[in-house]
Amino acid sequence: MKVLVLQGSPRKKGNTQEVVDWALGPVGESGADVEEVFVAEKEISGCRECFACQAPEKRAVPGCAVRDDMTDIYIKVLDANLVIMATPVFCWGMSAQLKAVCDRFFCFHKFEGHNYTSLLRGKRFALIVTAAGDEFDGADLVVEQFQRLMEYMKAEDAGRLAVCSVESGDKLRADPAARARAEAFGRKLIGAD
Repeated sequence: MKVLVLQGSPRKKGNTQEVVDWALGPVGESGADVEEVFVAEKEISGCRECFACQAPEKRAVPGCAVRDDMTDIYIKVLDANLVIMATPVFCWGMSAQLKAVCDRFFCFHKFEGHNYTSLLRGKRFALIVTAAGDEFDGADLVVEQFQRLMEYMKAEDAGRLAVCSVESGDKLRADPAARARAEAFGRKLIGAD
């Protein structure tokens, strides 16, 4: 099993990474091949809405005209059995770094009039979100955005984990229930729960 983590936090050793590491524990122990991409370290432009990806010769590939680090991420997403999107809540939404990735997923969709084909149909995606506030102070909006994206991409929603009221790394690490939830989430993702 190939697992790709699109880590949207700009802090490489922050709370989101802590929760991701807990969830990946059981995933790695299962023998899955796990790759983590820290999108904040990549050069990723926003979508230009140029529609070059819709050219007839681009029907079976993403075909994005923007040449940056998303080119490699497209290949990794298509190759993965499971894609985990991880983000802290920033201003009631996902991080700008991960949002740019989601916007660029547009080129996975090939339109014919009002109908479209998704190159991600059936691809399994999961979400890990951390928030300083409670689950109704931004985390809910990130979860809603993820659900809508899954519907649009015709992808499989493999699950969502929101760890909220995380005010500091020390408080998070002192919360055995948060760790247990993250590990259970990881086991669920690989079908071990």
